Amino acid sequence: MKLLDELSDGKRVENVFTEIIERAVTMINNGVAEEKLQPADARMAATTTLTLLDWKMIEFTEALSKEVDSIIVANLEGLSERLPLRIVRDLMEINGWKTYYLGDLEDETMIIDLITRRHIRYLAVSLTKKEQIFYIRNILENLLSKFPELTILVHGRYAHMLQPNRIITSKDTAEFIKKLHDLQLIDKSISKRF
Repeated sequence: MKLLDELSDGKRVENVFTEIIERAVTMINNGVAEEKLQPADARMAATTTLTLLDWKMIEFTEALSKEVDSIIVANLEGLSERLPLRIVRDLMEINGWKTYYLGDLEDETMIIDLITRRHIRYLAVSLTKKEQIFYIRNILENLLSKFPELTILVHGRYAHMLQPNRIITSKDTAEFIKKLHDLQLIDKSISKRF
């Protein structure tokens, strides 16, 4: 934790996510791809990264005051990489959004329930596995047909393979942040620092 504090001290929040957290995720994924890490080692490394992120968020969220809007953050891919969605959730919370983090879901039933009861207009999901493209596309098209006012953010290395209307895609954290700024979903003038 001390090393993370030193690395993040005085940095803008967005830079901590892109330069430290996402870099750790990339190193973990590359380690598995290059067979330098076994799946169990990668899982422990990802869990450690999530824990460090949790500790930083505890410090940060206590200072938040306004609530901008609400967003559902859900994993429809089953057991997959949780870090990309955690980065999305934490960035939204830091920028004043109320997040409903649903974690791993088997289908869209809980999402439909929350959208209906809480009138939520935003949903974020990940797309990190190529074999999930068809499944995720079908779910998102179903949600968009039921909720025409819904805007969907899809984050992950295969997100760009989805192109229907009202779906905003990002392959990495830097692109995600840029799109949030461009769409004015987060305020560019906010200069939050760790």
